[in-house]
Amino acid sequence: MKIILENSYEKLSETLAMIMISEMSKPGRVNVDFTDGVSPVGAYELVAKKVQEDPERYHNVHYYSHGESTYPPKSVAGMLKEQIFDPFMVPQENIHLIDVNDIYKQIHDIEAAGGLDLSVLGLGADAHFCVNFPDSTQFDKLIYKYEPKDYDWYEETRKKYGIDAFSGMVTFGFKMVAKTRRVVMIVNGTNKAQAVKDMLTQPISTHYPATILRCLDNFTLILDADAASLLTEEDIANAKL
Repeated sequence: MKIILENSYEKLSETLAMIMISEMSKPGRVNVDFTDGVSPVGAYELVAKKVQEDPERYHNVHYYSHGESTYPPKSVAGMLKEQIFDPFMVPQENIHLIDVNDIYKQIHDIEAAGGLDLSVLGLGADAHFCVNFPDSTQFDKLIYKYEPKDYDWYEETRKKYGIDAFSGMVTFGFKMVAKTRRVVMIVNGTNKAQAVKDMLTQPISTHYPATILRCLDNFTLILDADAASLLTEEDIANAKL
């Protein structure tokens, strides 16, 4: 794995945007999986400006989703439409969302299209990635569905967002993320500093789902100063081993 430390959110966003544009500009079909969420918004805005200059230049890019849920305030599909598909002016035929009634179709479609070239992930404050939440994570699966009410974290989240906040969840497992040619995670803010610390220093376990990403040679973690504020030089050095 590779760790990139940036001094500010603005610089972090610029770095991610450059990686995205570089991959999206490659000739031939490019298959990507970009997360929704707060952390990548700055990068997405930069990429949108670039794409809007010449939308047809990026019609070779196909967008896949890595999960679905009713995670508030919107579904994953709704957030992707708002943050990526509309601003990037993505043709409808280039959007490939998970069918919750046939989740394995997404895997088959990606494999038939040549695999994923780039995944952009976020990190949750509980060290989850994609929709792999603590203790509900299944590292050995390409994709899987589960009911959040069966796990300890559900009750706390239900109280925070409302009793109807969650229903069945679908997510790529680690095995699917590992098949991607390039995986990038972006993390910013002091509210994620403990999650970053746990991710890089805790033993690999489903209680801290993102710890498994340390096993990937093709994984790049981009942090701003706030997100990295609890890390020591030893933490960083050991995580890269």
